Amino acid sequence: MSKLPPQSSKTRFNLSASSIRQQKQEETVPFSLRLTLAEHERLKRLSAGMSMAAYTRKRLFGENAPQRQTRGKFPVADHATLGRLLAKLGQSSLASNLAELVIAARSGSLPLTPETDAFLHAAHREVLTMKKMLMSALGIREE
Repeated sequence: MSKLPPQSSKTRFNLSASSIRQQKQEETVPFSLRLTLAEHERLKRLSAGMSMAAYTRKRLFGENAPQRQTRGKFPVADHATLGRLLAKLGQSSLASNLAELVIAARSGSLPLTPETDAFLHAAHREVLTMKKMLMSALGIREE
């Protein structure tokens, strides 16, 4: 009688994960379609906010087609509002004012506790992060 070598925990995990993945995934088959540039632009326009594949699936199979969970094609719902928000952030001088508060705190003209210093630095970093994220969302490069 031969004994099988014991499976490592990594092997057992991978086998378990692959069987779960296979149970969850319904088999899909890719479908390709050649379009003229004008047809492609029309499909893009008609799909407005949906992926072209989701739009095509909906048109082919109707409202009863199973919905697939995907991120939206356009994650920013209102570019104009996002642009106004970025403009307000730039006009407010909030980041530079926070930096001035940090300098005043370090020079002693602002009472400073370690918690206040940490808070000011964190606020400054967060404002700069928000600015970068907003600019990225709008596709704007800082010069």
